[in-house]
Amino acid sequence: MARTYATVEELLGDGDNTEANEGTFDNVLVRTGPELEPGPGEALVAVKAACINYPDLLQTVGGYQHKPDLPFTPGQEAAGVVTAVGEGVDEVEVGDRVQCGGGMASSILVRASSCWKIPDHYSFTEGATFGTGYGTAYHCLIERGQLQAGETILIHGATGGMGMAAVHIAKAVGATIIATGGSDEKLEIVKAQGAHHTICYETTPGFKGLVKELTGGKGCDMIFDPVGGAVFDESMPSCCAYGCRFLLCGFTSGVRPVAKTNHVLIKGITLMGCRAGEAIRQGKVDGGARLAVLRQWAEEGRLRPFISHVVPLADVKEAFRMMWDRQVTGRICLAPDGEDVATSTAGPPPPVAAPAAATSAIRSRL
Repeated sequence: MARTYATVEELLGDGDNTEANEGTFDNVLVRTGPELEPGPGEALVAVKAACINYPDLLQTVGGYQHKPDLPFTPGQEAAGVVTAVGEGVDEVEVGDRVQCGGGMASSILVRASSCWKIPDHYSFTEGATFGTGYGTAYHCLIERGQLQAGETILIHGATGGMGMAAVHIAKAVGATIIATGGSDEKLEIVKAQGAHHTICYETTPGFKGLVKELTGGKGCDMIFDPVGGAVFDESMPSCCAYGCRFLLCGFTSGVRPVAKTNHVLIKGITLMGCRAGEAIRQGKVDGGARLAVLRQWAEEGRLRPFISHVVPLADVKEAFRMMWDRQVTGRICLAPDGEDVATSTAGPPPPVAAPAAATSAIRSRL
């Protein structure tokens, strides 16, 4: 059987000097080739859903930190069914429903030891969108920010995949959540997913006054910002309580803001750069402990990704366009075989405290 896969064979931008923009993802092509064969320690997975993350969009122009060699298949995470295993594999078996790292293709080869058997109550789309979003949000809020129950967090870009994941993590630890986004309609979904208050920064661009009102004049204990630009400027320092932890994890606005150091000084603000993968590579956090907590919460039904769109693999360019046009709420997935793999209908996760053993292990390494 032929294998279908997306591929980037040339870049239409100028690397780090080019932001993702409409048209740059026209270089994402769909090809066919022979089926793969698993080697020792490998599993062949028939992909049922593959997630599109914002870094995938950036990689189509070479504008992300990690720059794979050309040609490459975009994508970081997928979910599907194991169809074959190589020699020495005992972690998974044929027929298992798994989440794994991988790209936008009808089948992928992965290390069998890296597969996670997704919970029975998870759809393939939920499995495919679990890892990157929750891993990054957990790194930001828990490993870096040390968010505590009862604290107030301002989550920007909450209608996107990363922001929605942050809402779920903050809800899981019992924080009060103020969520912002660019659409009142999308923010209704965010509220249903666990936010206590929502603010549309398109209709309320001067939102700092409302944040102060919602916090009794104090400001927020933590701010999660994947947006940058005017959103950062409006938040700093007026939305910050004294001692606020300000988490920087991206610039989807395309504008990298500059903080005024006098504001940082006067309000005792801690600015934190957050890179979930790099923190593991540098030995600053325990990736195994992170995964253990997140997978436990998934098994218990406390973390359920929200997916607004599922698109056939053949329409990968249209899927990228939907992300660029901000049509997506939460996550968007590709379905390589066009089957109905289900969008999310899950409600918000209940508030729980992070397991003490996991958080103490993390703190000891920071």
